[in-house]
Amino acid sequence: MKRSTERFLTTHAGSLPRPEDLVRMMYAKEEGVPVDSAALASRIRSAVEDIVHKQAGAGVDVVNDGEMSKPSYATYVKDRLAGFGGSGNTFVYQDLAEFPNLAKRVFGDPGRSRRKTPGCNAPVSVRDAQAARDDVDNLKAAAGKVNVQEMFMSAASPGVIGLFFRNDHYPSQEAYLFAIADAMRHEYETVAKAGVVLQIDCPDLGMGRHIQYADLSLAEFKKKARLHIEALNHATATSRPTDCACTCAGATTRAPITATCRLPISSTSSSRHGRAPFPWRPPTRATPTSGKCSRRLSCPKARC
Repeated sequence: MKRSTERFLTTHAGSLPRPEDLVRMMYAKEEGVPVDSAALASRIRSAVEDIVHKQAGAGVDVVNDGEMSKPSYATYVKDRLAGFGGSGNTFVYQDLAEFPNLAKRVFGDPGRSRRKTPGCNAPVSVRDAQAARDDVDNLKAAAGKVNVQEMFMSAASPGVIGLFFRNDHYPSQEAYLFAIADAMRHEYETVAKAGVVLQIDCPDLGMGRHIQYADLSLAEFKKKARLHIEALNHATATSRPTDCACTCAGATTRAPITATCRLPISSTSSSRHGRAPFPWRPPTRATPTSGKCSRRLSCPKARC
């Protein structure tokens, strides 16, 4: 993991603007229009090369692929995992309930309105193991051309997948989350083993409060959030923790998974699923004189 005692290293949250022609191809695929797979793969590869070149030119220290291969940071998994074919999910954002005009704007966004969220109606498993490998290959090839050494790649957390894709198959939400965790382990390990920093996007630990678990008390929500963290730890138990980062509520850290999403809870029961738990602990703060920082500057509010 790249370090610096001279300056703050810079990066970003993950998703970057796609080229218009790639967006049109993505929209067509989402809507069921036949798209030439070889042409799409070639365009994704060239788009990754372009976006990595732009990041390097702008002085970004830790670059990524801009999520060029993904129509959304979370819903892309329906194309990589089996088990999703049920009716789509309908979201209600409780914090928008009193603002219907704003809700129309939010849900009317072209990207949001076109993304598909079919429910889980069968066992979850890996369907396309090659997709994650292609992502890694595209990023490393592009980074090699601009002599960039430090890269990261994002992946959806089990919890955010469980939020977007309703469970219509498993007997409980817990069983569903751990099935997702088992399936997503392939993608997580593919990235980490390639020497690329794995960033796991888990905004469910924040947004779940006003969407998925809006009817729960704060204490009840903490229990649900603990379950999401246990599933995340289960999925990453065989990966090196220092290769992982996690985004939660707009801020990104680079540390062991459970040191990243700062909820006052502890993951202590994941051993019942066959994995030793990683107890929660607060993220390390750098002292003003150390010249080091464990936080990536992914949003204006992120600070040491």
